[in-house]
Amino acid sequence: MRAFRVFDVIGGALGLLPRFGPGIYADYLAAGIVVSTLGALFAPEDLRNALTGTVGDDWIWTRILANPMFYVSGAVHAAVTAAAFARVYTTLEPQTGADIAATFRAGLLPLCGLSILVDLAFNLAFLVFFLAAVLIAALTSFLVPAVVVENAGWQGLARAATLARGHLLRLVGIWLAILVPWVVLLIWNDPRDPSLADASVTTLWLTDILSGIFAPLFSAFSLLCVLVAYRSLHHDQDRRLEDTFR
Repeated sequence: MRAFRVFDVIGGALGLLPRFGPGIYADYLAAGIVVSTLGALFAPEDLRNALTGTVGDDWIWTRILANPMFYVSGAVHAAVTAAAFARVYTTLEPQTGADIAATFRAGLLPLCGLSILVDLAFNLAFLVFFLAAVLIAALTSFLVPAVVVENAGWQGLARAATLARGHLLRLVGIWLAILVPWVVLLIWNDPRDPSLADASVTTLWLTDILSGIFAPLFSAFSLLCVLVAYRSLHHDQDRRLEDTFR
């Protein structure tokens, strides 16, 4: 397999962004609205606690491990990511359309399950040590193409790790370029406000939606970075650049 360079991947993703970015952003934004709506309907007090910054000694358990909305959000995000990746990949590789459609349907359940495991590992690592979370992101970068393109199914994590092997430092560099600005934005756009303790559920719902309007930008860009890096493992540079910028 061919290597890739960090700046080539980032440049390739930026080149694809005007063409595919708005559609992918809309997908992720819609997914966020769905998750926020489900949270407001079925777990309004959890949403209130999250937006007011109310935490207890067992918050890791209540906010993550035993929080059904965490798993719902992970499954919805995985499904949207798979659909968006398949759409862009088949646009750039039209000869794969029928195969991708079949593997997408067969791989959706394993992808959602594996993605939730990755989300758990990433979030727990993020709480302990940021670079550990970056390493997890790098190791699992190719989970979506492993399942959606290569039909790896429940072996998707093993296949993703195999694809990442030999490229780990470059993948860490790519994820640092994505996650460092994301963390800065999280700090700047922190929606937690104690005054929301007495707010209506509708206000909580709108606040949650508005606080999430930037996250889809990072999701869209990271998806395109993964796609460019994955294609670079299988295609020569001239073809890759031609497809990216044409």
